[in-house]
Amino acid sequence: MSANLRNQNVKSKRRIVSSEECKKDLQKELQLMFTAFGQAVVNYENEIILTPPESRARAFEASLLNSKMMQSIQQNFPHNWKFGKYRRFILNVGGYNVFFKKLNNKDMPMNIRTQYASAIENQQQMSLFDDSFGITEPIVFFGYKKNKLGEIIDSKLVYIDEGKVNWTITNDDVITTKEFVLQQNSNSSNLLSVRPEIQKRKKASS
Repeated sequence: MSANLRNQNVKSKRRIVSSEECKKDLQKELQLMFTAFGQAVVNYENEIILTPPESRARAFEASLLNSKMMQSIQQNFPHNWKFGKYRRFILNVGGYNVFFKKLNNKDMPMNIRTQYASAIENQQQMSLFDDSFGITEPIVFFGYKKNKLGEIIDSKLVYIDEGKVNWTITNDDVITTKEFVLQQNSNSSNLLSVRPEIQKRKKASS
């Protein structure tokens, strides 16, 4: 591959991020995403039982869960959601574009293979909307799985590039990060309160 072509490929990529960068960038939003997802699952479970299995149209469960997820995100992030091309529901927050998808056993979104889906999974600079808004912002998936009993499990944030999963963030990771930040802040506060005491002792002994 020529140097010019390599440069073009690099320029056409969205901003590449690590899991640590993402946790820092979305420090305030990540926990709310998982909370919103939990609310969506509860609403889904409350409504799905109103329609007996024999009366459910094809893809009814997936459509209902997607609708409950959209509803929950709209309630928790009222100013950050948009419909993109092909009416894809996207949360644009903290410099990231977040899609919501069911995942397969490899943590990949269960998309129909299209050129558009391939571009998303390769972090290419293509417009997700009807304008050039957000073409450099990383794309991440908030995904979930279903077990054999039909239970919704394993929610996580997934970052995909070069057609493969680079990293994931789970709710446990978010809680651990939050606790670490709180501990660091607490330690800083303790140091600030200890220093004046040390200075007082030094003055008293001088």
